[in-house]
Amino acid sequence: MKPVLRPNESYINADKKLVTGEACPECRSINIKVYSVLSEGGWLKVKKCQNCLTSLERERAGLFGSMSTLTDTL
Repeated sequence: MKPVLRPNESYINADKKLVTGEACPECRSINIKVYSVLSEGGWLKVKKCQNCLTSLERERAGLFGSMSTLTDTL
């Protein structure tokens, strides 16, 4: 069995998708993004204001976060 190599990157970057047509109810910013986060309860897909960090939506993501397995497509 081959050993798992340590990554060369110093940081892991999450893909954040910009949401259009919506403003933050707290600060009125239009800088809203959707991305996956790991919390104490597991992986969540969140929609957050990037200026004041207000959570607009939080829903459970899959067991492996943004990664999907072959069985997810069945």
